[in-house]
Formats: sequence, structure tokens, C-alpha cells
Amino acid sequence: MITRDDNPDEVSLPPHLTKHRCYANWCWEQGWKVSMKSRAQTMYQALSNYEQRPNDDEAEVPLWPSGSETKKVCSWFKFLHFWKAHYSNIKVRAKGADTCTDCMILIYGLKKIVAPITGEIENHVIDWIQDIKQVEMYTKWRHLLPDYAKDVTCPKPSDTVIKKIRDERNAKAKARQNKGEANQSVKGDKNVESSDIIIEK
Repeated sequence: MITRDDNPDEVSLPPHLTKHRCYANWCWEQGWKVSMKSRAQTMYQALSNYEQRPNDDEAEVPLWPSGSETKKVCSWFKFLHFWKAHYSNIKVRAKGADTCTDCMILIYGLKKIVAPITGEIENHVIDWIQDIKQVEMYTKWRHLLPDYAKDVTCPKPSDTVIKKIRDERNAKAKARQNKGEANQSVKGDKNVESSDIIIEK
């Protein structure tokens, strides 16, 4: 059987567990609250500026009661280096990789098969499939399926969904085009200035 992952030993963490969040959680478990110098650039302050984790004696189930001892922690860069050196098989999945298109097709097909048995008749695209996934399944995969399975596994999304995705893609393409034209304009201005300088000499 061919698996989706090339490395069977690879461990994939959910997208919300970024490496930075793992570092912050590890420091928290050691009794420290990380301090940020710049959230935009994800820069941490010196270890000496980390705050001690507050006690939670009043909680129903205290996780850090009075008397808990803090443990030594390392910097973010040492944490990242240790991760890469000893746990390179642990990776964070991309946000769009929670469920691949292949799996989505399989799940949706099974959902349609089970629906008549459970009494849940669904003649529309189920709500929990993202709009972009609905369009991708219809445009990229439908033609590969036999005719009897096309409407069951890769049905056509509503006109509203198709228009929404089309408008989003057109807006992104226009933004990229405008950015490219702006960059070309800036380069042109610099070339003109350079030529002026040469002429003056």
C-alpha cells in the first residue's frame, strides 16, 4: 500500500501547534512565561526578562500551586536547534493540509453512501467542506471519476460559491499585477535618474 507520506516515521503536528507555540508551552510547563520583544518579527526578550508562572491555588484543579519550583529553560534558538538536531521527523502541518483533497473526496463519498442508511438525505454540498475545496474537487477531480460517481463524490458547488472563489482569485491576480506594475515603475524611475546623471557628466 502506498501511503500519502514519503517518510513513515514522520510525525505531523496540527497547524495551530507552531514551533513558537511549542516553545512557549514548554517554558510554561517549566514555570516561565515567555516575553516578546517584537511580536511582528517573533523576537523574544532575554531569558532574564521571562516572568515566573503565577500560582493557581484557587483553581478547581491547580496545575501550578504554591511551592512549585521553576526549572531552567533555554533560548528560542537553542530550542529550535535541538528540535532540528534530535526531532527532525516532527513537523508542523500547513494550515491547508489538515485534510488533503484525496481524503476529502473519500470522506465525502462515504458520507453520501451512509446518508441513506442513517436517514440523512443530503442533496447539497455539505457545509463543513471549505468553499475552495468544493471548487477544487469539482474542477480538478470530477473528470477523473466514472460517471456514476461524479455527482456523488464531486458534485457541482452552488453558483454563489463558484462566484465567490472566482472573485477571490481575480482579486489576488489583479493585486499581483498591480504590484508588478508598481515595481516596474520604480525600476524605470531609477533608470531615468541614472541616465540623467550620466548625461550631466
